[in-house]
Amino acid sequence: MEDFIECACQKIKGKNNSLLDFQSMRNKCPAIKNILIPDAKWEYFYKIANEEPDEARHQSVILGAFFNGYLSKITSPVHRFLMDAENPKKELKPEYRNALFETWLMKKSTEERHDTFKKNYGKVIELLVAEFLFNKDWEICNLAALGAEADIIGLSPTKKKYYIEVKYIGQENEDFDLVVKSICGKKSGGSIDHNSAVNYLMYIIYTAAKQLEKFASNKIAIIVISNMNWIYLKEPLEEKWIDWSSPKFFNDSTKWINFLESKKKDDPNIESDLKPIVNSLSELWIIKEENFMEFSLFNSIKFNE
Repeated sequence: MEDFIECACQKIKGKNNSLLDFQSMRNKCPAIKNILIPDAKWEYFYKIANEEPDEARHQSVILGAFFNGYLSKITSPVHRFLMDAENPKKELKPEYRNALFETWLMKKSTEERHDTFKKNYGKVIELLVAEFLFNKDWEICNLAALGAEADIIGLSPTKKKYYIEVKYIGQENEDFDLVVKSICGKKSGGSIDHNSAVNYLMYIIYTAAKQLEKFASNKIAIIVISNMNWIYLKEPLEEKWIDWSSPKFFNDSTKWINFLESKKKDDPNIESDLKPIVNSLSELWIIKEENFMEFSLFNSIKFNE
């Protein structure tokens, strides 16, 4: 049995609502005290946690996890992958430590917090996916958090080595604005644009595959779709709109065309390269993020071995 199983963070059950209880538990958990909220950051964190929430009701992810009884989902992969006993591994990259500390809370405006949160939370998602694989009998050899060339390098249950890129599709800015308006009692609404959602999914898969080009084979792109975005992709994915052997964009909206044109400034051949780049993957996994950081594998597509 792993030693951290006995840590206080792993024994939180049910909902909590006391910041003082969180402080007491933090002092008993080296993953929180030494990585997620180190002593040098605690005073600032405590101050923010006591402030009135902004109009979007932003709250620290780790504090929200503690209050809602699923703190161990965050702390378990930190213990397992980023620590040697009670100390952070010396290989842990500073940018990951900063992201895990939730630097997005320091931003002044609601919009800035949202944008920075999405970038920071991607680092958390990488750890959660590593734990997801570990629980499916994968051996995690290395992580980008520790200096690896890919987000995750792992051995499958059949002991085959894979290079894995993880991408997270979180709440988009326009949807975020609608949620904020709704919270504030303002009129909000909009239609579901499935085609643009599929286009964006294909773009994210393409960027993941591009990042894996340096590896000759055994490449998996894992796309985690937030529960907030699943509404846009549920129908296209369940009804199999996408021909994975010949992926393409649906260029039928001004918003999407403008987005694609902006990307062509740095990658002018993106449309012609989409199929060969995506098909260079060994596998593509589509993972749905359920409530409370639970993942479920929706589909896995094999391209080549």
